[in-house]
Amino acid sequence: MSQTQKVGWLMQKMVKTPPLKALSLFNSSTQQTQDSATVILQILLSSNLLVQAQSLLLQLISGRLSSVSFSPSSLLSSSTSSTLLLVYDAIVNAYVQSQMPEQSLFYLKEMINRSLVPRSNTFNAVLTLLFNSNLFEQAWLVFNETTNKDSHSFGIMIKGCCQVGHVIKGFEILAQMLEMGFSPTVVIYTSLIDGCCKKGDIEEANKLFIEMGSLGLVPNEVTYTVMINGYFKKGFKKEGLELYEEMKVRGVNPNMYTYNSVLNQYCKDGNVSKAFRMFGEMREKGVARNVVTSGNMEKAFELHLSMEKAGVITDVYTYGVLIHGLCITGNMKDALKLFRLMSEKQLNPNDVIYNTMIYGYCKQDSSYRALRLLKEMREKGMIPNMASYGLTISVLCKDGKWQEGEDLLNEMVTSGLRPSDSIYSTISKARNKNTMANILKTEGLKDARAPMAVSFSSRGPNPIIKASGKYSRMSGTSMSCPHASGAAAYVKTSCLIGLQQMLNFFYGSGHIDPVKAIIPGLVYDLLESDHFNMLCGVGFTTKPIKAISGHDSSVCSGASQTTSKGFPWYLMLEAPILRGLSPNVGVANSAYEAIIGSPTNLRISVRRKVLPFKSLHENQSLLWHYLQVLPRRAIVSLGSPVCSDGIHTIRSPIYWLDSLVYDF
Repeated sequence: MSQTQKVGWLMQKMVKTPPLKALSLFNSSTQQTQDSATVILQILLSSNLLVQAQSLLLQLISGRLSSVSFSPSSLLSSSTSSTLLLVYDAIVNAYVQSQMPEQSLFYLKEMINRSLVPRSNTFNAVLTLLFNSNLFEQAWLVFNETTNKDSHSFGIMIKGCCQVGHVIKGFEILAQMLEMGFSPTVVIYTSLIDGCCKKGDIEEANKLFIEMGSLGLVPNEVTYTVMINGYFKKGFKKEGLELYEEMKVRGVNPNMYTYNSVLNQYCKDGNVSKAFRMFGEMREKGVARNVVTSGNMEKAFELHLSMEKAGVITDVYTYGVLIHGLCITGNMKDALKLFRLMSEKQLNPNDVIYNTMIYGYCKQDSSYRALRLLKEMREKGMIPNMASYGLTISVLCKDGKWQEGEDLLNEMVTSGLRPSDSIYSTISKARNKNTMANILKTEGLKDARAPMAVSFSSRGPNPIIKASGKYSRMSGTSMSCPHASGAAAYVKTSCLIGLQQMLNFFYGSGHIDPVKAIIPGLVYDLLESDHFNMLCGVGFTTKPIKAISGHDSSVCSGASQTTSKGFPWYLMLEAPILRGLSPNVGVANSAYEAIIGSPTNLRISVRRKVLPFKSLHENQSLLWHYLQVLPRRAIVSLGSPVCSDGIHTIRSPIYWLDSLVYDF
């Protein structure tokens, strides 16, 4: 069954299956294409399964389903008039969730141009994304082009205008809102008050704040905080502090930003007693740590010093809050000072402070200091938490100290903690990384003797190729093995053979040259029959050949004594016709000319002087033909017929052995 048929079968099955089962079928299928994705989306949308359709669209658009090259246009083109609105809505929301403002705006506009009215939730989601992406002009245009707006749409637009400093446009939107009969909310008034305060127009902000009360709108903690901060920035300390007290009287709880603003003012005024009382209040409500963490460390230190000067005893909790803020902001130098100061004041850091310090040091990749604190905790009978162990192990592994990481892992288990999968994975990756060998660039030395074979190297026809086994004062397989292994990994062995420098008989086909072997031009095919022919040629009988091959059809005919292995070299006991099948792996439209280089006792002719190739991977048969045996002059003779296209040179070494004296 073809790929197209498989996809077609999947789509037919999905159409005939209940929607949720069809979705399961699509998710488990290997035939996920744009067509099958379009079909399942249409099924889900027509069945009003919007959540499932939205989830699948999000996966397609974000690229999480990498096997599918999906385009929303295919889904739109196959949609009917009854589902088109749902399809557009799903596409726009998917792009919004993927944080892709330009694409979401494009399909929203296309939707409007086709006289389709987007749902208010969809429109508001696009507006929010545009403002978050600093695309105010685009948000302004699309807002004015759209008629389907609710009170939330106006609120988003007014807040966006005030955030970028266009307070006047914010008031214009408020006027439109009132004309359309919508009532402004607390959020809208708070946005306008915030915009006025940022511009320094505290009078207009105060008017809006009073106007809220006349409309029956109750300011929330954000509204109060914006006004209090506005007063302080303009130097109206009295008004700001009075509003803070009013806020508490009216039962509105200050938030972290409210406390931060008022605490700043107390520190500026040097009002230590009120600052300390506020800090106590913050402790009771659990927001002291958050205020310091928010980045106001300078003011926190001012308060701490003021408390020390006033004779107020700073407790462990206060130190913990300050140290936490310093560690979060990366100021480990001052954190360590406070940590040591606690000991001087005979205050014992608790496990929370220790874990916080370990966190800070791990963020700075200081495994030594983190380990020291872990050891100190254990000596004091404290058990570090999971985060302290995990972060320290991670930093150790990053430094290549995975053995120490394993020690901590075992310590966790002994302490009754259960290490997470990520901790095991971190150690495993570090262990594997540090057991890998790195091959470094070596210094090249020119030696006139190279390449040479050492005295204990193998001789005879057995070596296929030669890899240098002697380097400087060292020799042996331990030296040649990395050399040959690297070359073998660089190119295929069948290409490596035949491109070597001819040296001598015991060097096989020559010295390896992996650079030339990348684009060899021609290669020799190697078949199973070539191995058996070689074995038969050197004296093997039918019985051992059958034992090696595993089937009875393998026989030695005895007709040929050629010991060709499919490689481009030949060992000959008698003068045969030599054949070899050569696929072209160089370039198309090339021609290779045969150049004869005969052994001493043998003359060779070639049946085809030129091998033409019209395309890559085309096969041509090489045919070297025995011409004449000359009177013997040597036991072993060496020759090398060559094929060349002017760029690539393929040498086929031939070894002529005197069969009377060479014992096989």
